Amino acid sequence: MAQKLEDFFSRTERYRFLTSANLNPFAVCVLIIGLHIFGMVSGHLERVENIFLDTFFRQRPPLGAHPDLVIIEIDKESLQAVGPWPWPWRYHEQMIRILKSWQARGIVFDFAFPKLEEAEQDQNLEAVFQNEDRVYLPVSLEVKTGKKIYVHDLPVVLEPEGERKSWIHSIPELEKNARAVGHTHLRSDPDGVLRKIEPYLSENGETYPYLALPAAFDYLGQELPGRGSLALPLDRKGGLRVHWLGKWPETFERYSYADLVRSAQVFQSGKEPVISPERIKGKICLIGITAPGLAVFKSSPLESPYPTVG
Repeated sequence: MAQKLEDFFSRTERYRFLTSANLNPFAVCVLIIGLHIFGMVSGHLERVENIFLDTFFRQRPPLGAHPDLVIIEIDKESLQAVGPWPWPWRYHEQMIRILKSWQARGIVFDFAFPKLEEAEQDQNLEAVFQNEDRVYLPVSLEVKTGKKIYVHDLPVVLEPEGERKSWIHSIPELEKNARAVGHTHLRSDPDGVLRKIEPYLSENGETYPYLALPAAFDYLGQELPGRGSLALPLDRKGGLRVHWLGKWPETFERYSYADLVRSAQVFQSGKEPVISPERIKGKICLIGITAPGLAVFKSSPLESPYPTVG
């Protein structure tokens, strides 16, 4: 078949090639967008981000904690000196009196004071709280254990395990006189590493700030903002990333509970104590358990285990 002249000048093949060439980048863009959406929904991108974030913390030199932060450890030595946990409340009453006389700016307990049988202990500690406006107490969120009864040796479940959570408080006589109450709930990421805290936590109609926040804002002389007006860099889920300052042994100014009590006794007798009052004056003192086998530990990007008081 003879070709016509216009066949040599037709752009049909060229248009077809250009159309095909334009569709290929479009398909690639759609594929890339789809992969990004899948990564965000599935959490794979967040895992990659966490890997780089953890690497940054490990490579960065330790920064050290604020000089006005002190941790008073209930460590192995303290348990050997005082006795097994839990201790009688008179020891904590004595510690509050020591820190008050040494002009501590804040006293933050990392453990609660539930109801005990010894009424005298309750009254003594309550009397200290009534005259003290710098003590902060925690509340913890725990899963209720299952309740069941046995009928003819067969279990009848009254309340399934793990369906409800409840707040664990100190006795009301103490909480009402505390400077502030805050939660200590720490939720690790799926890989078991703690990277975020929840500035506010609500459950069963109760809402509490994270325990460190009211103490920090009081130190700054500022009022603690409400949940919706907290000017902190939160993620899309409302979490606040922990700015890890360094490894546990290298970061904080720490004193043993037993050493502090001994130093107070030595100081009262007119001798030179191991821990001087000047090391406590004007500082926020966090009292928490760090003894192995008793403390609660988490994994941080820098090390594992890491005590929760840190």
